[in-house]
Amino acid sequence: MFTSPVLLLRCVIIFFNWLAIYVIYYGIGLNVGNLSGNVYLNFIISSLVELFAYTTLLFVMDKTGRKKIYLVSMLLGGIACLATIFPLIYGTEAHTWVTITLSVVGRFGVSSAFGIIYVFSAELFPTVIRQSGMGSGCIFGGLGGMIAPYISDLGILLGGHHASVLPLVVFGGITVFAGLTSLGLPETQNRKLPETIEDALQFGRTENDKKEHGLLESKSYSDGCARPSCEIDDGGKAGCGTEQHTSLL
Repeated sequence: MFTSPVLLLRCVIIFFNWLAIYVIYYGIGLNVGNLSGNVYLNFIISSLVELFAYTTLLFVMDKTGRKKIYLVSMLLGGIACLATIFPLIYGTEAHTWVTITLSVVGRFGVSSAFGIIYVFSAELFPTVIRQSGMGSGCIFGGLGGMIAPYISDLGILLGGHHASVLPLVVFGGITVFAGLTSLGLPETQNRKLPETIEDALQFGRTENDKKEHGLLESKSYSDGCARPSCEIDDGGKAGCGTEQHTSLL
């Protein structure tokens, strides 16, 4: 997968999104204790929202495709987390419910993306390295899970009312950036999945790209270059050699 710049970039995007989604998923869950209100009620609401997100995916993912719903989910979760800064700056203590609501919306988006990344990644990796690719993604996800608690505790540095907002802003920024990088990945819905490295290289290319790729390969057989030619000998056996053509000036 690292032999081609296209596949290398695709792997970097996939692995970064694994890391980011684990940071955000576990980070928002750990940040529930930093939100205002009853921590038990906030946890129950967050869990119900996650269940609703997974249920929604069952009916939406096969209709909209993996790439679109993943991008929308990441942007929804990231923007909701970033928007928590507004009730902090312009609101009062009576508006703490706005912060909690935005956090729940962020949880919905992140939970949806968390469910999609498993399916999307598995369909992007070719069959010959699918297990290795998914395993590598889980390794990067584990690193993200290790980083999440430290980001969740960033609010301790500030303290006070800002403690519940700073982690969400960091999570939101990571989510939006990771979601935008997914634009570099091809859609996999209703397409034949790649089986070999060569299939993965061609996967996601448009017909025009494939035609241009074919034209580039055909240039090696243009006038002035060696072309394969087959001749039949006296024994009736076909033998192939190379035939040199020179262009006339």
